[in-house]
Amino acid sequence: MQTQVASFFGQVQTSQLVTSASSVAFTGTSDWGFRRFLLHMAGLVQAADGVDALVLGSEMIGLSHCLGANGAFPFVDSLVALAQDIRALLGPAVKLTYGADWTEYGARVRSNGADVRFPLDPLWASPAIDAVGIDWYPPVTDWRDGLTHADFGLYDGPLDHAMFEAGATAGEAFDWYYASASDRSQQIRTPITDGAYGKPWIYRAKDARTWWLSQHRPRIGGIEQAPTAWTPSLKPVWILELGCPAVDRGANGPNVFPDPKSSENAVPYASHGVRDDCVQQRHLIAMCDALAEWVDPERIYFWAYDARPFPAFPRETTTWADGEAHETGHWLNGRLEGGAADDILRQILEDYGLPAETRSRLMASWMAMSSTALCRRGTRSNLWHGSLLLTAQCGRAAFAFSAGNFGHR
Repeated sequence: MQTQVASFFGQVQTSQLVTSASSVAFTGTSDWGFRRFLLHMAGLVQAADGVDALVLGSEMIGLSHCLGANGAFPFVDSLVALAQDIRALLGPAVKLTYGADWTEYGARVRSNGADVRFPLDPLWASPAIDAVGIDWYPPVTDWRDGLTHADFGLYDGPLDHAMFEAGATAGEAFDWYYASASDRSQQIRTPITDGAYGKPWIYRAKDARTWWLSQHRPRIGGIEQAPTAWTPSLKPVWILELGCPAVDRGANGPNVFPDPKSSENAVPYASHGVRDDCVQQRHLIAMCDALAEWVDPERIYFWAYDARPFPAFPRETTTWADGEAHETGHWLNGRLEGGAADDILRQILEDYGLPAETRSRLMASWMAMSSTALCRRGTRSNLWHGSLLLTAQCGRAAFAFSAGNFGHR
């Protein structure tokens, strides 16, 4: 393992890096390893003169969680050494981090919990690293078809704010997990527990906050060892990616990317693959509210806002082959400025000064109507820009207000 990791990183040194205002080059080497790649990025940072932060790779769990013969994690050790070199090159002004997958940042669990390690702790604790970077895609909802699934009676349909708010800090990957595909199909939920040690956060990928606030003790043969170099809240957490596909039930699996041209094409579990901008918005609002309680909002980054101009992208598919993927993908272009119809209606009722009881009754009528007429269609139109048009398919929608009734025609 050590030999393979060394070959992957290569041997390029900072002394071989030559930068100017217009170029980045290396002298005396034909090595094209990972060190050269990241040192090249560091050279670009130098040339740009004003970059805030540099991310030293992302979502490399296949390497970061590989245990070496000596009980260490050679990829992590090599990344720490590289971070130190880049820190010496760039100085303290440029922040450095690594973008860990949401299942990668914390504990690596094997042998039914008897073997627990914290592979990235040496990196997170390194003086060369300024923040814990996480790409945050845990499941938030578990909505299904039919009237008998586990959440049906708990929430007012698949777009209920309360469901998204609850799932941001609870539910799957926090309170319980699915032990198999069969269990997921039948919604057989296994509680996440930790026996005598009482530290279930070790297994809760969604419980990054408790991980951040805790001391980390590896376990070997079921016995806790001395703590790692991490100490509670040692570094701030940055959410380097936060996103959700704009597809029905997208929050069931925010980490999947619907794109027929991609080898990783998939839709979230129980999704019909139909565009739904409202699900994406609900997810982002709930997640931002939950994360902002302990993460600096200035360091929560959305995936994805494309630099290509909207609406040229995604319309110009002859120029950009991935334009069709925008329909149900993670992009916020053309969606971020939209407002969910029920949120707009709620604000209108409040602006008109209607009593709270009346507003509540009208919103209940609205939710009942939208759950049956709109949400189950999974249309693109649950989110519409600057108006109360409900859906492109439904055509015009008008509303009549009075103190005692709410009419839709």
